[in-house]
Formats: sequence, C-alpha cells, structure tokens
Amino acid sequence: MIRINSITGENNMVLLKKEEVEKAFYMVDGRYHTNVLSIIKCNEDEKPVYETVMGMLEEDEIRFVYSDETPGAFGAFVLYRNNGRLMMEYVTKENGMYVFKTETCFWVYPGYKDFDLREKVAFAMKLKEYAQYESLNIQVGQINNQNPEDILKQTERDTRVLNTKQVQRVIILAHFWRVGFLVLLLVLAIAGKYLFPDNKYGILIGLSAGIMFYGFYLLIGILFRFRHIYCMYQLANHQKMTPNAIYWNSMKKSSLYGVPIVCFIFGMAGAIIFILEMYGIIG
Repeated sequence: MIRINSITGENNMVLLKKEEVEKAFYMVDGRYHTNVLSIIKCNEDEKPVYETVMGMLEEDEIRFVYSDETPGAFGAFVLYRNNGRLMMEYVTKENGMYVFKTETCFWVYPGYKDFDLREKVAFAMKLKEYAQYESLNIQVGQINNQNPEDILKQTERDTRVLNTKQVQRVIILAHFWRVGFLVLLLVLAIAGKYLFPDNKYGILIGLSAGIMFYGFYLLIGILFRFRHIYCMYQLANHQKMTPNAIYWNSMKKSSLYGVPIVCFIFGMAGAIIFILEMYGIIG
C-alpha cells in the first residue's frame, strides 16, 4: 500500500486543496491517469489527498489509475472504497504485467489497517472481474498460496447454519481446546507422578501423554472438520470466531498441521525419556 513520501519544505506549508487534488486526476484516451505524486509536498498532504480520492469513488468502486509520475507509465494506482475506508495501492510492472500483491494490501484512510482475510478474498475477486472488464494487464496475487475462489469453497456440512445454542457450544469447546486443556495437562502431570512414584520422570510421562492426546485430537478435528477446532485456530490467531462461516481452505496447511506434529514430537520425546529412565539407561 502506498504511503506518500514527504518532501522537505518550509515550516508554514499550505496544505493541498480539494480542487488541486481533483485536477491531478484526469482522463486520457478513456483511461484514468494521475500526477498526484508531483503535488505532494509534505506528510500533512496525505489527508486531503485521501479524503478527496475517497470522495471521487462510489461505495465498493475499484478504479485503476495510471501514474504519469512514473517514466514509461510502469506504475499505477489501484483505488478502492468500501465500508467507509479507502485503499490506495501503488503497483508496478514485472515482466510486462502489473502485479497486485493481495497478501499485503491495507486501508490507508481514515487510518492504516490491514485487510482481514475476507476483505482480501472479496477484493481479489472483484479486482479480477474489474481487470477482465477493463482489459487490464494485471496479475492478482494469491492468498495463502491459493486462488481466492478456492478459499471460499465449503463442504455441504460447513454450509449448514447453526442455531444460537449450537454456536455457543462451538465457542465453549474452542476456548476449552485453546486454554482449558492446560488444566487437564496439569492433572495428567500430577497423575503421572503418583502412578510412577519410583520414576523421577513420572510428571513428564503424564505431560507427554496429555500433549500427544492433544495433538491427536487436533489432527482428528482437522481431518473431520470439527467447527470448534476451526474456531480454536481463529482464537489462536486473534481472529473473531465465526462458527457459521467455516472456510478451512483459508488456513495455511503448515499452520493447521504444524501444531499436531509438534505435539507428537514433544510427546514422543518425553515418553522416550521416561522409558529410558525406567530401564536404567539414563539416571
């Protein structure tokens, strides 16, 4: 996303006027063009530029604007207004094609804010349609190494809408497998100590068993698409839980399967240490 660079000037700089910004956007041969970068004099000019550009766009409108400030017209702006926010991304050509990096787009006005996953997917699909309609030579990047259309694919079971009680149940289970299970791990550790009082790694085998069980349950939840496991991953990633909007393809496979694999590794390591001590191989 473009952050317009400031140019050192006098202390009493006069801010850009709306009319100046509007004149910086014009049509050439039926295409939008701009030299807005040439009129920017300081960081304070960002706000009037963003406000004016936002006023030029209709809600949910995408606009591709060639930048005449770039020699050979190798640069362009992709403008987008949605839900009271403005995106203004500067894109350049790579191998003769404009490249829009969907993974890194964010809102610039009224404040800088990253696109969430759904905003990225929705915008990427709209940009593809817009580019096709306008015959633009632009490549829309993938999201999580997937095409936006694939991310929105759901199984028949995932499209079923849950009622209020079912949603609450999913949220409770998600919190348990994210945080509450730690209490169960503590109980298993204490149980291991009392079940194997002669082995100084009794606590470790209790923890190892619990961690391996945790990893096994997560793996089952991923393979069989348990909604509360999906929501648990959302919770872990500091995202809002959406029990009625399940899109497993939106998550990276490395993130999904990474946690169970790590649990199995640590669990097996603890079990091996316990067995070696039990047979006197280690002290």
